[in-house]
Amino acid sequence: MTLPSDLASRGLVAHPEGGWFRETWRSTLCTVIDFALESGTFSAWHRVRGADEVWTYVRGCPLRLHVIHPDGRYETLVLNDERSSAVVPADAWQAAEPVGTAAPYVLVTCTVSPPFAFDRFDLADATLARSFPNHAPVIDRFLPG
Repeated sequence: MTLPSDLASRGLVAHPEGGWFRETWRSTLCTVIDFALESGTFSAWHRVRGADEVWTYVRGCPLRLHVIHPDGRYETLVLNDERSSAVVPADAWQAAEPVGTAAPYVLVTCTVSPPFAFDRFDLADATLARSFPNHAPVIDRFLPG
């Protein structure tokens, strides 16, 4: 897929979970990225071990965030102009999708603390559904390609 023209100037590159990103800040305390998902695509199930992640809505269509907490509790949160941010706690599995077609994409920022590192990033596979069988239908919807 190609990046929408109005986001191309941001220097975003393809992310392994889906979507497009660019790191905009890194310190000893946190990292911040711009992250975009085109309508009809998704961010596959992933987790960041040992780090909380704050998703903040910037613009575009709403974003539905799916979260499976380490204790197995599942929740969905919609980020938009009314609710602009949500926290995914450390070690929780998460996936995301744009909602509707009001815009061709959704743009968010994601702040990870302590700072993001790919060696603490896990991309799910089919075994995730075996760990959380009650959530298998939603897990199957957002597995990586």
